Amino acid sequence: MGVTVTNTERDGDLCVLTINVTSGGGNATTTENVVGHLKQFTVDGSGGISNSFTLTLEDTANGMRLFSGTVDLTDMHPTNFNDGSGAYCRGPLKATASTMSVPRTINLYYEKM
Repeated sequence: MGVTVTNTERDGDLCVLTINVTSGGGNATTTENVVGHLKQFTVDGSGGISNSFTLTLEDTANGMRLFSGTVDLTDMHPTNFNDGSGAYCRGPLKATASTMSVPRTINLYYEKM
């Protein structure tokens, strides 16, 4: 139960960080630095069942909140990060999710710098 970082893929400069969130909520921090410009994230879940939760993304190296808000089966674009100005991460990324009843997979897309 909780939040886990399960995969990181890289295709040139575009990277995808996969974060799984279970019903217990919680937080997890990447073991590697996420250095780049956050472009978008998607939230996928079981059978399209709606179940919103609070998600916070934080650059732990700089103590900077990159995103905080209520999400469901949603795509978030750069205008949703950091009050619309986009966001850059420069170290380990921490993802924190509140408790919900439907597991979610978050795919965070960022451009490696």
